[in-house]
Amino acid sequence: MKKLLIILLLLPLSVFSQTVPVDSCKIIMHRLLNEYRVENGSGVLILDDTLTQLAQKWAKHMYDVDKIYHSNYGYAENCLGYGRLKWKCFKTETGVERWLGAWELSSAHNENMLDYNHKKVGYGFYDGYYVQLFD
Repeated sequence: MKKLLIILLLLPLSVFSQTVPVDSCKIIMHRLLNEYRVENGSGVLILDDTLTQLAQKWAKHMYDVDKIYHSNYGYAENCLGYGRLKWKCFKTETGVERWLGAWELSSAHNENMLDYNHKKVGYGFYDGYYVQLFD
């Protein structure tokens, strides 16, 4: 069953050439993050509804105040933003790869993504602000 779950999580999604809904961004991010974790010897993460709701709330908050900073939710967290006046949400597979790559280049953010103790993840996106929460 575990092998089947890993295979299903790693199945390629169609490549999007245009803007896609935020839920599709979460699916793309989840697949790409799990592929990255498997390539680096970490296990796959379960997409958690509670973490996703919190991450979405935080991304919206950062948009509202137009500032990037960490929440006090008590989870391992990655935040990224381009500001509402600079860039819009990368709602393509290539775009998601770009901001996943930005976190890979930061040792602390990369450590969060690859920590084998993390079992669950949630994603939040709001108009140029991105959040990952890990538990």
